[in-house]
Amino acid sequence: MKAALSAQINKSDRNDARGIAQMMRVGLYRPVHVKTLASQKRRMLLTSLQLLQAKALDIENDLRGTLRNFGLKVGMVGTVEFEARIRELVADHPDLAAIVERSMALRAMAPSQEPARGAQADCRPRGRKSAQSSASWPLQSSFRSRCVVDRARGY
Repeated sequence: MKAALSAQINKSDRNDARGIAQMMRVGLYRPVHVKTLASQKRRMLLTSLQLLQAKALDIENDLRGTLRNFGLKVGMVGTVEFEARIRELVADHPDLAAIVERSMALRAMAPSQEPARGAQADCRPRGRKSAQSSASWPLQSSFRSRCVVDRARGY
């Protein structure tokens, strides 16, 4: 369509409309798929969860780097033991502890964001195709399992 419309001598809105109408009559257009509102909401929810997870990881890495400047190494620690390890390292440094506490509070808020109640009805896997696509994007599969857990809680 773009090539046909840009080949016009006089480029105006009127001529563009005439050219588009002519292409529609002849059949020189390609239909475009428009996603449903539910799928757009689901994608937005997944994207925001991915952002929150990325920010939580950024905060962890920043804490590791900042403490390393003071000779404090966090080491190989899982997500659950991370807070305890950080508090253990800064226990002897009250000035560092005050700074670290704010970052720890932000980190604690990020992963605790759960999907809204209305979105949980849409997070069920649908058929074989959704099960195959969840393997290609790990966030989708973790989000789906989180929805199952939330439904088990009753909300």
